[in-house]
Formats: sequence, structure tokens, C-alpha cells
Amino acid sequence: MERIPTNAMATNPIRAGREPVYDVAEFSPALPDGGFGLALSVVPALSEAGKPTVALFTSCRTPGRYADIYGGRQRGALRIIAIDRERGSVFENSAEAGHVDPVSQAMDPDPKPDGPGNATVSSSEFYFSVDLKAHLGLPDFAARYAVFLWLDQMTSAVLPVEMPGPAGPAVTSKVQKTPLERVPSEPEDLGVALPALRRCDAKARGVIAGGSGPFLLLGLDYRSRQMRTLRGNAAGPSGTGFEAFEFDPAGIFAGAGWLDAPDPPRKGFELLYSQAAISEVLVVEPV
Repeated sequence: MERIPTNAMATNPIRAGREPVYDVAEFSPALPDGGFGLALSVVPALSEAGKPTVALFTSCRTPGRYADIYGGRQRGALRIIAIDRERGSVFENSAEAGHVDPVSQAMDPDPKPDGPGNATVSSSEFYFSVDLKAHLGLPDFAARYAVFLWLDQMTSAVLPVEMPGPAGPAVTSKVQKTPLERVPSEPEDLGVALPALRRCDAKARGVIAGGSGPFLLLGLDYRSRQMRTLRGNAAGPSGTGFEAFEFDPAGIFAGAGWLDAPDPPRKGFELLYSQAAISEVLVVEPV
């Protein structure tokens, strides 16, 4: 990633490549003084072909457990996600390039504690920057995206991104049938931050603003590293109320690559997206 002083951005925009660059850069976001976090920032840029795009800069500090599991392949486990806010389309990719073996084959899914006297890793940091459009394969037309990072139980803040380009196709409002079961709203649901996703006995309960339009349930399998998506539509005359639904968190994405590892641990992660916001991550394990 070519670095250009901020005051020269108007006439000399930075150039972003389709392959990630692993280094701290001028526009890398600051991490908190303590604790862990995934942070991102975006800067207008030119692609390798000289066309307008957006450069993504990230800074990540993760617990030592993640280093035990993924070693130096944490960037391959992390997902960069962009959701078209009008159309509900999901685009995602890892932050890794150049490896032949998938990270699912390189990870230690159940690392054992180090023996007495052995040094342990308390945390690890990594950074990268990339052409967001090229790396995720975003369409050539202009669109508004909600962009965030996802690594197992960790997520970044959701960043609104305006991708430049010519006008795109008209937005359709097709309602997709889903296996999500609408349930009566409960008074305690009024106090949660929306969207919300939490356990409810053997099921999971999602809560979104009523009439908020398209929403997405996203799933990430721990072992296969495959992502799943389920798109729904919140119908209603306004977004003043809220809507709740329940589902089987282990069975909602049933199929190859979902909770079917040949040996334990088998688990996945799910989160709910609505109106450019995401819920906390729900850990899913087969019953």
C-alpha cells in the first residue's frame, strides 16, 4: 500500500492492491490501551488499475488462545464482511493470501494448556490493508455497505462504506421465506440493543426492529471456516416496534461443513444483522 500524506489525498490518492499488505500503516486504526479488539478504517483510494475504490485498514489484538489455535494463520481465520445495505447481498473473504492449505487444516482446534514453566502467549497483534472492492469481489456499481471484521467470538464495530461507481440495478423488495418462527414479543425484549440474538431454552431468539426491512442471520463454522447466510424480511408499516423470532441454532444451517467435524470440538458462531448493526456473537454447539 503506497503511503501518501493526508494533506495530499485530494490530488494524490493512495493506491490499494487486491492482495493484503501486512504492516502498520499511516491509516491503521488505533487499538485500545488495554484488552482485545478488532478495529478498521477506510480511506478513498485508487485500485491497481487506477479506478476509484476504498482501501481498508485494520488493526487486531486477540487473546493468546487464538494464537494457540491458529498460530500465524489468524488472518486466514478472520473474515472481512461487507453487506449491501439496500440489497442484502453478502460479500466475504479471509484476510490472508498466498497459502495453499486452508486454515481449517492448519489450526489446532483444541490446544492443550502449556506445561508448568512454559511461556504462554497472552495476546497477539496483526495489521493489514487491502483494496476492499477487489479483495471481496464487490460489484462495479455504486453501493452502500456495512463492513465489519469477524473472528469467532470477536467482531469489530460496523463501518458504513460508500463504494464509488456508476448507478446500480434497482433494489427489489422480494420477501424470502425462512424457517424462522415468529413468536409473541415479550416485555423484556424492549430493553435490548437491536438487533439482538440470545439463547432461549433449546432455541435461539432473535429480536429486530419491526418493519426494518431485510435482515440476515450469519453463521460461521469453527472447524470448516465456512460461512452461512439466511436472509429474511421484517414486514410492518413502521420500525417503531420490534419483532422476535426463534430457531434451532444448531440445525438452521444443517449441511456439509456445519458442525460436522470428524472429531470434537464441534461448534459454530452466529450473529444477526439488521439496519447496519450486528448482534453479539452466539456460540452454537450440537445438542
